[in-house]
Amino acid sequence: MSCAETYAHIWTGCAMPSCGRSLHNLVLVGFMGAGKSTVGRLLSDALGMPFCDTDTLIVERVGMSIPQIFAEQGEPYFRRVEAEVVQEVARESGRVIATGGGALADPETLSVLLRDNLVVWLAAPLEVLLARARSEGNRPLLVEVSQDRVRRLYESRMPQYAQAHLVVRADDSPERLAKIIQGHWKFKRRGEAAARQVKIDAGHDGYTVHVGSNLLECFPELVPCLPGQGLLITDSNVAPLYAERAMAALRRGGCHVRQVVIPAGEEFKNLQTLESLYEACVSAGLSRDGLIVALGGGVTGDIAGLTAATYMRGIPWLQIPTTLLAQVDASVGGKVAVNLKQGKNLVGAFYQPRAVIADTDVLCSLPERELLSGLAEVIKHGVMAEEDLFRFVEEHLQDILNRDPNALGHCVYRSCVIKGAVVESDEKETGLREILNFGHTVAHALESVTGYTEYTHGEAVAIGMVTAGRLSHMVGGWSGADVERLIALLRRAGLPISAPHVSIDELLQAVEHDKKVRAGQIRMVLSQRFGSAPTGSAVSRSQLREALEWQRGL
Repeated sequence: MSCAETYAHIWTGCAMPSCGRSLHNLVLVGFMGAGKSTVGRLLSDALGMPFCDTDTLIVERVGMSIPQIFAEQGEPYFRRVEAEVVQEVARESGRVIATGGGALADPETLSVLLRDNLVVWLAAPLEVLLARARSEGNRPLLVEVSQDRVRRLYESRMPQYAQAHLVVRADDSPERLAKIIQGHWKFKRRGEAAARQVKIDAGHDGYTVHVGSNLLECFPELVPCLPGQGLLITDSNVAPLYAERAMAALRRGGCHVRQVVIPAGEEFKNLQTLESLYEACVSAGLSRDGLIVALGGGVTGDIAGLTAATYMRGIPWLQIPTTLLAQVDASVGGKVAVNLKQGKNLVGAFYQPRAVIADTDVLCSLPERELLSGLAEVIKHGVMAEEDLFRFVEEHLQDILNRDPNALGHCVYRSCVIKGAVVESDEKETGLREILNFGHTVAHALESVTGYTEYTHGEAVAIGMVTAGRLSHMVGGWSGADVERLIALLRRAGLPISAPHVSIDELLQAVEHDKKVRAGQIRMVLSQRFGSAPTGSAVSRSQLREALEWQRGL
């Protein structure tokens, strides 16, 4: 099948649970300064749908500006009129609707909006939103209340915003946001696509990776017989966006679940956090038939998985990865760990989850840098196992960057197929599984030398792949054109290809401490042919230095 044919047919297969809805309107929600009106007008033009700004409709109905309404009639009066207007408009059809920041505070309004519409939350840090709102002026809340109260108001509204069907980061350009939302509107108007499934024959009974849209709402239907008691582990970045939806879904599936939030960041993937999670398990009353649910990126998955592997000598766990990197790589294979001061992932285990739920909708809330970090792993899978996947990324790069559901779904699905096949053959990384480390030897050294703060894991892998590609040309079967092809795609994607400011001597020293070094000999995963399975190869220190010096000149 050609790449184009694959793109057109990637969603055939297992039917998704019946969580779809007939969509009437596209509704934008979010705090003041999110850009709802600006993005809404762009969407109106692109989709050919009438645009409604509910604040404008309120002004027309009352005959006063919003500051006047607040000053002369008070906020309670404004909220009553707002509820009437929003509910009236939402019961119509075929419109792009931009709501006021507080519209969802009314329970009936929230219910009406969620019922038959695609509700999109334009989310961004409060500091970004306030800077925009001040530049626009005409914001009564900014004039009448303190910044502390505005922050409390923002935090109080987040649980309502988090019930939106789609979360999109608002700190991007309005044009980019409109393209992302437009793609999802068209995708969902066609009807929810079938979820793809990848069976992984590893662990005691094997498990399934489910890939698709809207799975966060429906995943209990994909994982029957959930335990009666559970603990959801998430981090401080993900919790406000998705924790309540995940917990609500678990409760619908009959699992009484509590939540624990750990600080976001690699620096918290340590023994101290692990101990706090053991204590949370005890407080939640988890027994050996309980369930741990990991909701987040690779750090959350790693530490939650290790908690599950070791608490009461092992209890079931479920992965809900929320980053592209975690969906295409970290969530598949059962590698769980925490870091020590001496190095990354030095305390860990192989412990397979009960299932993996990869909802591609959540990738719309990823910062651009995090999306690219995951894309580096997709490109790696193409280089080391499937040239068709690499070609797909070359041909559909802009669709991927615009969070197109079909393009992202294909990347996640094919990556899980590739990694799943390797994991099945070598669950405990004693041989074949080493091929997944293409680019990782230098990547891990780079992360270590820079203190895990300068590069994301995917950025480090991109740089490491260039080194491995150059060495594959020097000692393997790659042509110079193969190396240039890899570099060209990484550049187009906006990924780094070198780290010219980092000491080569420090990198070499860090590489010599890599776990793949055997009997003092550096072993790297290199490739004999672009797009085919690489192998572990001995590399001399002088060859690695030569490749790094060449890379520095790019």
